[in-house]
Amino acid sequence: MKRRIVMELYSPSLRNLWKEWDARVMVVLSLTLQILLSILGNRRKSSRKLAIRIFIWFGYISADSVATFALGILASNATDMSDQHNNAVDANIELAAFWAPFLLLHLGGPDSITAYALENNELWKRQGIGLIVQTGMALYVFLMGWTGSRLSVLSLIMFLSGLVKYGERVWTLRSASDKIRRTSMARENYFNREENFSEENYIMENSGYIIGVDRLVEIQLPVELSGLNNNNSITDEDVLLVAYGLRYISNRLFVDSTLNYKERDTGHTFFRNISSEDAFRVIEIELGLRYDLLYTKTLLFFKPWSLCLRVFTFFLTTLVLILFTVLVHNKDKYSKVDLSITLMLLIVSFLLEIYAALVLLSSDWFLVWLTKKHYKTSKMKALISSSLISLFTTPRWSHKMYQYSLLNFTNKAKPPLYSCYKLILNMIGSKYYLYWDRDIPEDLRRLIFQVLKQKAAGARTVESEEAGNIKDITTSVTIGEEFEFNIMVWHIATEVCYYLDQEINPVNCKSIKQISRYF
Repeated sequence: MKRRIVMELYSPSLRNLWKEWDARVMVVLSLTLQILLSILGNRRKSSRKLAIRIFIWFGYISADSVATFALGILASNATDMSDQHNNAVDANIELAAFWAPFLLLHLGGPDSITAYALENNELWKRQGIGLIVQTGMALYVFLMGWTGSRLSVLSLIMFLSGLVKYGERVWTLRSASDKIRRTSMARENYFNREENFSEENYIMENSGYIIGVDRLVEIQLPVELSGLNNNNSITDEDVLLVAYGLRYISNRLFVDSTLNYKERDTGHTFFRNISSEDAFRVIEIELGLRYDLLYTKTLLFFKPWSLCLRVFTFFLTTLVLILFTVLVHNKDKYSKVDLSITLMLLIVSFLLEIYAALVLLSSDWFLVWLTKKHYKTSKMKALISSSLISLFTTPRWSHKMYQYSLLNFTNKAKPPLYSCYKLILNMIGSKYYLYWDRDIPEDLRRLIFQVLKQKAAGARTVESEEAGNIKDITTSVTIGEEFEFNIMVWHIATEVCYYLDQEINPVNCKSIKQISRYF
């Protein structure tokens, strides 16, 4: 009874309309999601806007499902139409079979985002199984629509391009997974360890740490460490190369590896002798490079074999676009709507490849490569490259920090529809309803860098000795062992003491409050 009532809601005309347009709608929707992810995929590296993050999150979790669903519809429609025409291939089946390779391209995803979170990299085996299953389904659609015509040959060419693109995604996810990165680092250490590997190192290694060894190649930096001082500014070219040169240290830190004395000494010496402005410039580039390795396909473009594959797929896409326009005759036998969708798939795929190339040419990775390969003329070439593709250049980060005050939040009235708003944001792992943006002032950057340098040198900071009322709390409050409890206690203490001590040192008090509210 209930099923009949539900079926009556969908009239036969409505069901027939969906049957006619289902494949078209899903293919166009899949293409739209690819455009969205290509343009916005790497924007979250530099933008804290909630709308952008929601669009990226929605696009990322929907893109694979939509493309897979579209492939299923194409397979079902191809089977039904083949049965209706006594296994004869209809023109519409042939054209629909041409769409299947594009869905493989979509499953391969854009270059700007392969993972929304680090956990997505750990699911590379699932993506590998998906590669096998979806390739089989696309192959089925392709064979059902095979006629030996020129269009069928073009379908075969695009099938190869889609297969390569999907394989690139699986390989990128695997390379960025935690286990593979740890295995690679451990293997390198094993072949480079010295004979006098200490007993302490063996104990730490058995406890799960990856032990650094002093026999590794020394980090090469483009600046002379002995000639650095706080008054000297590093050129943009050197900042790029320093960030690239220090990436090996960050590689170790990301897999819980220890640093050997050469690496520690190089890092300490460099940061002790530069200004806070240069330090933040180096760190922002280094974090950007790290983000690209973990969340995008950047790693592919600097390996000869993958670069050749990318040029190969771009050539195939361009070739199919030209040949489809020139060689495929009798286009009148195809539906005008289907023909328009086909042309849109070809043109947009070509434009997305061009866009991805321009984004790559505007990236720090390309500028580093350009500088390393052509050091004497790198400034001019980097300037020319940046000016030609300035429209595709994005900031390295937002230069903002989120602020959260527990006292303010508990005292403020909740906004209308708070529970519904909170539920939606919790679905994307966000807590935007709790905090707000603040620009990071230069005074705060200098204070942070000064304190870190003093702590690295083993000295107590002047500010800690003149902390006013916070000093009394330090001696009177018993701090718990739980890290989260410590954070909460000191956050509340800082909030209270800020209003008591803000007249003693207004600049530092404001900076300390911003650090305490950092979320």
